[in-house]
Amino acid sequence: MSDIYDVITIGGGPAGLICAITAVTGIPIYTSGSFKGLVIEESEIGAFAKYGKLRVTHRWFFMGHKVMDFLMIDAKEAGLVLLEHEKVIDVDLKSDIKTVETDKGVYKGKKVAICTGFFPHGNMSKYMKYVRVMFSPIELEATFLPEGAHIAILGCSFDTAELALKLKDIRPDINSLVIIGDKLEYNEKYKDLSIHYGTMKINGEIDEALDITLVDLSGKEIESKGHSRGFSRELCGAGKYDIILNAGQELSQGRARGATSVEGQGSGKKPATSSRGSRIHRKHYTNILVDYNSYTLKTGVTDFLKDRGVMLKEGYIKVDNEGNTGIPGVVAAGNIVTPVSGVITALSTGFTAGLNLHTQLYREKFNEPPLLFPWLPMGDPSRHPLYQ
Repeated sequence: MSDIYDVITIGGGPAGLICAITAVTGIPIYTSGSFKGLVIEESEIGAFAKYGKLRVTHRWFFMGHKVMDFLMIDAKEAGLVLLEHEKVIDVDLKSDIKTVETDKGVYKGKKVAICTGFFPHGNMSKYMKYVRVMFSPIELEATFLPEGAHIAILGCSFDTAELALKLKDIRPDINSLVIIGDKLEYNEKYKDLSIHYGTMKINGEIDEALDITLVDLSGKEIESKGHSRGFSRELCGAGKYDIILNAGQELSQGRARGATSVEGQGSGKKPATSSRGSRIHRKHYTNILVDYNSYTLKTGVTDFLKDRGVMLKEGYIKVDNEGNTGIPGVVAAGNIVTPVSGVITALSTGFTAGLNLHTQLYREKFNEPPLLFPWLPMGDPSRHPLYQ
């Protein structure tokens, strides 16, 4: 695109929206934006924040969709351009005019705010009736699983494998596939687990089931030659998943290559065969359990920032108190910059980073500091003691 935005915000959750709104308007009492902003969201604006309660105390909470609805209204009044379902794949942050490349286009801006959050599967938010994000110990989560269920456990570290082992001990009747976003060193105790190293992509919902594709660690979809979309699919009843694996994929280092433990047990059907003879194995899953905690320790959401000058620690971004990343004109905010996750933290860091960006933009345009009182001291905010 030829347009040059004043601010490009990567991430359309609570942190991203409040950061973008504040960056273009200055303070919340102003509705129309003085600057031009773009928000890019990989899934849908709001994602998981729209679901459930945003709890402050035991009795004091807000419904997630209400918070996001108000932010959306403010974003539109501020004149922000909101793009959904665009994945950022590369950035150039060195120049005065920054470049953000997505899978659908290239955008340029004077400032960039990185507010991705740390959870990489925002597109799951549309399918919450099928997905259970685990906040409770596995001993409690196990009580919610139906007898003999076939489940997928999604995580990104050895902790996910440990969780699967515990579940196997507690509920031996449960059949599970463990999907881990990192390669583990071989450990004999994992030999009885079916592990796929990589991730998965939800293609959509068909006949009360999810159409899911497994993706390897290089980002390549696992496919079997001879099928137009890589797989033959058999969708089953309500609430069940269809994940189809290529027999040549190594699911666990504890098993021989080409072997698999996910062969459509109990279906009474032989594994499907492609037109070229390679076998495709089917398995149906009644639940997907997300090992949320594993993503709080390591995330791949910011992989597009590698070697781009931003200081990353296991995917998290190091910033100062104003959200500065160390690259002029680039800030970060939300749960990607702090170990304290949650919407309250996201809003606070997003607001602070947005004030920072607005101050920069205003100074550059008018050669004087903006009036941001009472959020920042009247006059020159840089005179605050903590800025000295």
